[in-house]
Amino acid sequence: MDFVLVAKPTSHEELFDWVEDLDRRGEGVKGKWEEGPACQRRSFESRIATQAPLKQEGPGMVNFVEGWERNQKGKVICHNSWGTDFEATAEKAVQIMGMGRSRWKIENEPFKAHQNHGDEWEHHYGHGQQTLSMVFYLLNLLAFLAHQGLEFGDRLDQQCRQEESRKGLWTMLRSAFYLIEFESWDGLLLNHLSDEAHSP
Repeated sequence: MDFVLVAKPTSHEELFDWVEDLDRRGEGVKGKWEEGPACQRRSFESRIATQAPLKQEGPGMVNFVEGWERNQKGKVICHNSWGTDFEATAEKAVQIMGMGRSRWKIENEPFKAHQNHGDEWEHHYGHGQQTLSMVFYLLNLLAFLAHQGLEFGDRLDQQCRQEESRKGLWTMLRSAFYLIEFESWDGLLLNHLSDEAHSP
């Protein structure tokens, strides 16, 4: 199975020593490119070492890719490094860096947010004076539980979802909130089901 995993100087000292040594000898591969329109141009640099050891002892060999992203003014806005088993060349560094960054984004944003009981919720909700972030976190969990309860315990909700995707159903129900006043949740779902029955 192919992989692109983050490599850090603190946890992979031997790997970074190896790469620095290659650089001193002039054997490292480097690349540069730019992306975006002139007004938002970003420049990228990469440093590559093939078949570098993860540790001084042991069989683990990886291709090392390190990347820097700079804004128009030359300020570094992102710097990271990865170990991979993909072939690492100056041309392929773009794809490897993209895979590494998207993997971080996927793991960090949705998974770690709940795993760490809020993963710095001020990023999502702003800086509350004392407990605002925790309140929003708990409201999110409450909304999730309400959705799960409806999905598994409400027969009307189950009937509504038989012919329609969850996203499609919620889009229809949300638009109904703005158009019609309902006395209850059941009334809203019954209205939706009767509309479906009369649709062509």
